[in-house]
Amino acid sequence: MFIGHLPAGYLLAKLLEPQGPMRIKRSKLWWAAALGGSVFPDLDVLYFYSVDNARTLHHHYFTHLPAFWLCVSLLGVWSSTTRIFLVAVFSHLVLDTIAGGVLWLWPLSYSNVVFVDVPATHSWWVWNFVFHWTFLLELALWVAAAYLWQANVNRPLSPSGSR
Repeated sequence: MFIGHLPAGYLLAKLLEPQGPMRIKRSKLWWAAALGGSVFPDLDVLYFYSVDNARTLHHHYFTHLPAFWLCVSLLGVWSSTTRIFLVAVFSHLVLDTIAGGVLWLWPLSYSNVVFVDVPATHSWWVWNFVFHWTFLLELALWVAAAYLWQANVNRPLSPSGSR
């Protein structure tokens, strides 16, 4: 997944957004956690290119290991912000499973779990994904997120001054 993580995080945040006084109190930090968690695992790309010289698939780094995030979640530092961050991270991993592959069974197995194999038919590897039908799913995430965002912008303010 190339461009779909952030709009997926937005859609997830809209779906799970707190309501009432909780929404007003935690809004900015909660949203930052949701959107940040949706892209956080891909920060490993910096290491991938700057240190590893693209030798190891970045989906094999700890930031893309479900077992790592499960251990983090078991630490017990729970708040609504922590929860939405972790849910967004796991949504990132699920989306990466569609065409990229994730080591869901690690450390028991080093096999990538992937739903759809993307054949290498183009000289630049990025085009293999952009011209594959799965890229339409990413575009659909953007369209859905843009629709919800626009609907929220056009919604009138309530008497309390919130949307």
